[in-house]
Amino acid sequence: MACISNDSFPKQFSFAKSLSGKYLFVSENLAEIAGCDSPAQMVGLRDVDLPWRSQAELYRRADILAFDGTVVANHPQIVTFVEGPNQTRRTLETKTALRDSHNQIIGLIGSAIDVTEHHILKNPGYFDVTGKKFICTGSLSGLTFSKKQMMLLQYIVMGYSAADIAGLLNRSKRTIEGHIEHLKHKLQCTSKAEIIRWAVTSGVLHGIDWPKHKEG
Repeated sequence: MACISNDSFPKQFSFAKSLSGKYLFVSENLAEIAGCDSPAQMVGLRDVDLPWRSQAELYRRADILAFDGTVVANHPQIVTFVEGPNQTRRTLETKTALRDSHNQIIGLIGSAIDVTEHHILKNPGYFDVTGKKFICTGSLSGLTFSKKQMMLLQYIVMGYSAADIAGLLNRSKRTIEGHIEHLKHKLQCTSKAEIIRWAVTSGVLHGIDWPKHKEG
């Protein structure tokens, strides 16, 4: 399995799509790499209309999973730019269902982290079945996580609040908040945002399977 090792945090793009695949919203930097003058110019277009049209079918497959209520997290993709010396970038994408006020799925919201400039390494760690813990290797050697901590880390990166996680794991919100504080201390982080940055740049979550969770 692959992991990312770099001190700098990758660029992040955000977007939303309708069920038909049309962009409803895009961040300014995503519109820029698509060759659009503004985000508004990209709204209404589909992936087949953009420089990365050759990857459109792959994007659509991940979109369909999100439309079905499945959280697609840290999914590796290739993005083709409109111009420039380096016309393709490697990204990790996360997509989740977009719902209306009646809780009906009307599209998806997503983000993509550019990891092109990051070094790709192998074997971020392994599960010790006997001890029931994940043991980090390489530059993270010495760090260990229980299965519960790894699941908590996954849900934090997926954007869930303490209340959300409490419901998913059948625990009280106060208990989950305590676990999050312990994880901050373990990783020397001061916020959930720093935990997410650590998880993405260290690549630890690429060493295990993501939880198979469907919303709604």
